[in-house]
Amino acid sequence: MTNHLDTAKAAGFTIVQTGGSCTAWRKDYADHYVLITNSDGTDHELADNSDSYLVGAYELSTGDELGMLVGDASPLATIERALEAAEGLATVALEWDTKLAIRLAKLFSEKVQIDLTARQVREMIYRNKCEPEGSNVCHSHDFCDANMPMAEAFKEATGREPMLNVDSHNKLWTAAWDIAKAADFFI
Repeated sequence: MTNHLDTAKAAGFTIVQTGGSCTAWRKDYADHYVLITNSDGTDHELADNSDSYLVGAYELSTGDELGMLVGDASPLATIERALEAAEGLATVALEWDTKLAIRLAKLFSEKVQIDLTARQVREMIYRNKCEPEGSNVCHSHDFCDANMPMAEAFKEATGREPMLNVDSHNKLWTAAWDIAKAADFFI
């Protein structure tokens, strides 16, 4: 194995025990941390002849997984490629507030109104109002794949592709959808 200890340390990673005799490269961020291991998740040593590695991002306070990448290197995986992937995954966590959720809701509403006719928008709003209180149903899906305009709006509002398996992305997506629905899509 090529010695990449200096490379990993220079990038801010340290070797940690993850349980039993398993080890990983770890780097902490403000509210989450990233782990890098070999492809079976047991060792921090990534051999030059390895064909893959794992990179995971986790919430610092709970340890909940934010996202996972499996790197299939071609050519062969090295610690440098895994470190590069880790830095990309470290930016997955998204800090958001009500102001951003409202902005996303407005962008989403604009995009839905472009995709639907005025009659369809009115019908969607009517059907949403007929739903019982607390319902998660949005009748925008009756007229289009509303996930597409939401995904476009999400990228426009945050500068990132939505990753709904990431808790902060999912919460922002849901909050914005709820705001748009409650505001009758800002008609």
